Amino acid sequence: MKMALETADTLNEMGWWSCWARSFTPAQGVRALVSREFAEPIFNRALFLRPPRDADGTVDQVVTEFRRRGTKPSLFVKEGDDYADVRDAASRAGMRRTGRLVIMEEVGLEPRGGEGVEVRQASKSELTDWTRAYLRAFYDDEALLSQVSKSVAKARSSRANRLVLASRDGEAVGTMALHTERGCTGLYCLGTVPSARGAGVAGSMLVMAHEVASALRTKLVLQVFESDGVEQFYAERGYRRAYVEEILGWA
Repeated sequence: MKMALETADTLNEMGWWSCWARSFTPAQGVRALVSREFAEPIFNRALFLRPPRDADGTVDQVVTEFRRRGTKPSLFVKEGDDYADVRDAASRAGMRRTGRLVIMEEVGLEPRGGEGVEVRQASKSELTDWTRAYLRAFYDDEALLSQVSKSVAKARSSRANRLVLASRDGEAVGTMALHTERGCTGLYCLGTVPSARGAGVAGSMLVMAHEVASALRTKLVLQVFESDGVEQFYAERGYRRAYVEEILGWA
């Protein structure tokens, strides 16, 4: 029996981000990530594999386990009636919605790449280039170079991962990561350095993602924060919204 997309995607996310943060199980049916190196909610969160029977007890247990590790969690909770009790329990615990994560699935349209953009799987000798391009694309500085380098090296050590590097005129200008397991290929860390945006770098990497997922016969999924305003970009390149998670935390 095929695993439901929501469950497969959640476990895929855990597989990829566990290279960046420590994973643990704070309660039955819940998976979690926690990090001392990275403060963003994506690295310090709990994800639900299924609706709990006792929502208040589960939320309390999750919060307790995170506090034992010296931090507070964000809860990533699927929208819909099935998880209404979890959202209500989080509200009673003092949590509020701080954002929404949109999970998108490729539905078959092949994206088009940019002219003069070379895309390849990064070799071991190119890990520093990948890391620096990632930091420039997402942070516009290299303050986290040491921390990210460790995560990238760990990611490359797993056969489930592909680190993809895009270059233009000999310069590293874009990054992407693909994590494949449980019949699902997750697309992560797709970014372009500021100086190369608008040149089709991301589109070129999406071509490679499409080719990899097609060859493996897996679903291709990605996640975007609704507040980033990039959902339309992916919709125009063959992706559709599969489901949405509310991000609950303390503002």
